Amino acid sequence: MATVLHLRLSLPEDTLAHLFGTSRTTMRRALNETRDLLDQHEHRIEPVTAPPDLPARILPYVPQTDGNPGNETKQAS
Repeated sequence: MATVLHLRLSLPEDTLAHLFGTSRTTMRRALNETRDLLDQHEHRIEPVTAPPDLPARILPYVPQTDGNPGNETKQAS
């Protein structure tokens, strides 16, 4: 789903990461892996014209959190 939103609507990685409750690094990795799979199967997802303020219009629907503790860096012991 994230890759479709990224390719069709040109939503930035950080917006998608926020929307899906993950880190930008995780989102970038997932997008790259999915794009590779799409390329292997010669499948194209064409972009559509979206309003320039679309990312700002989506954010109010994303649950706000104080952070994502599952993505915190742990210190070596």
